[in-house]
Amino acid sequence: MFYTIGILVNTHGLKGTVKIKPFTDFLEERFGENQRIFIEYKGEKIPVHITSYRLTKGLVYVTFEGYDDINQVLKYKGSTLYVHEDDLHELSDDEFYVRDLVGVEVYLDTRVGEVVDVYTHTNDDILVVKRPQAKNALIPFRDEFIETVDLDHNQIIIKDIEGLL
Repeated sequence: MFYTIGILVNTHGLKGTVKIKPFTDFLEERFGENQRIFIEYKGEKIPVHITSYRLTKGLVYVTFEGYDDINQVLKYKGSTLYVHEDDLHELSDDEFYVRDLVGVEVYLDTRVGEVVDVYTHTNDDILVVKRPQAKNALIPFRDEFIETVDLDHNQIIIKDIEGLL
C-alpha cells in the first residue's frame, strides 16, 4: 500500500533538483538522504532514491540518484509522490499517522461523530468530524482540545470547550 507524501511542483536549476510541496510532518524521514519514495507517472509508481535534501520556505528541494539533469526530471512536474508502507517508521506514543485517525469515533460526554478526514495543510492538523444531523465539526488536533486518543478502543475524547462544537 502507498501513502501520499507530496507533490513535485517544479524543477530547480539545471542539475536535476526538484521542488516538492510536502504533505507530511516527517520531512527528514520521507525526504532525507538515501530514502526511497515513488513518483506516480503515467499510472505507474517509479521508485527513486534521494541523494540530497534541504528545506526552504516550506518546500523540500531534493535530488534523485541517477537524475542529474533537468531534462530527466522535467516530465515529473505535477506528479504525486508516495511512500510505500514498508518504508514507514515507528511513531512515538503521541504521534499518529492520518490513516490511523480516519474512522475513529469522537466523544465528549456522548458520541460526537467520526473522523472522516484530517486537514494537514495548515499549521496544526485539524480533525474533520462527521456528526449525525449536524454540520461537520473541525477540531484542532492539539493538546488544548484533545483529552485522549485511544486507538485500541477506536476513540478520541475531546475536551469540553465552549464553542468547539
